[in-house]
Amino acid sequence: MEARTEEVEKKGQEEIEEQRLRERMEVVVEENPQLEIEEEVEEDKQRQRLEIHRHLQGEDRQAPAQKIHERQTQAGREVISMQRSLVAAHISQTLVLFKLSP
Repeated sequence: MEARTEEVEKKGQEEIEEQRLRERMEVVVEENPQLEIEEEVEEDKQRQRLEIHRHLQGEDRQAPAQKIHERQTQAGREVISMQRSLVAAHISQTLVLFKLSP
């Protein structure tokens, strides 16, 4: 009879422990999605910050390159303008020489 009582008590304790474990797991499961959501939100914020940072760095990198390109374009325009002036001067000189020749 004592063995039977011990078995019943042991089963009762096991059931109580299992119930406590289930309750703990339910709490963890209930809390965990919230924790996961919070972690995902934080990760999204970090990703957005990183994207903004990269975007700003990209703009900073592009700005000097764009300025260099603009300077080169302007220098090219000036060279073309000088070449046109030289061609015009050469044509004028040639016309003057033809007029002076007998």
